Amino acid sequence: MAKAVLTLVVLGALGAPCALARPVADRVNVREGCRQALAGLYIAAFDRRERAVETARAAATKRKEAETAHADAKKRAAAAKAAAHGFDLETATRIDQLEAEAKSLEDLVNQYAELERDAAREAPHATAAEKKMKESLSRLFSVERLDDREGEGYPLRLDYKSSCPKYRAVCALSRDDAAVLLQLVDDTPEDCRKYAGLSRVRS
Repeated sequence: MAKAVLTLVVLGALGAPCALARPVADRVNVREGCRQALAGLYIAAFDRRERAVETARAAATKRKEAETAHADAKKRAAAAKAAAHGFDLETATRIDQLEAEAKSLEDLVNQYAELERDAAREAPHATAAEKKMKESLSRLFSVERLDDREGEGYPLRLDYKSSCPKYRAVCALSRDDAAVLLQLVDDTPEDCRKYAGLSRVRS
């Protein structure tokens, strides 16, 4: 029994250094984790603004197209009525179809108009929120807009303003920057809290 216990103790002692000796790339990099988390929050704000602006623009275009089609359908229905003489089942059916088409297009105009109004109301708030977050992040990060290439992800890049050597395990922020890091967004990501705490210890 004593031999078994001794074996476990020896194995445990050998296992601990092995865990600590893992390559740096295999450890949790809170600096990069923080950057990615904040980039994700900024992309969400950017996405919200882009979606609102684009929705308002696209809805306005579709509304105008529907308005043109609606006006045309009304004219054709009116012309069919004016040309009708007495009751004719085929003509009456045709008029009903044209009026139904006009009504359907009128409903479509209203739907696009409502969508346009909602997006137009959302756009200023989304734009202000995105601008505020970008200004806040710019205290510690560079936020760069890249060329928008279809199929290549978001045209954004967020990087620390402070550099970090490639093979350095931890690049601590100054105490002041660590404090700023905790103020950039309302709900600070966990990796950013860890990075700030680590930086305060090492700086």
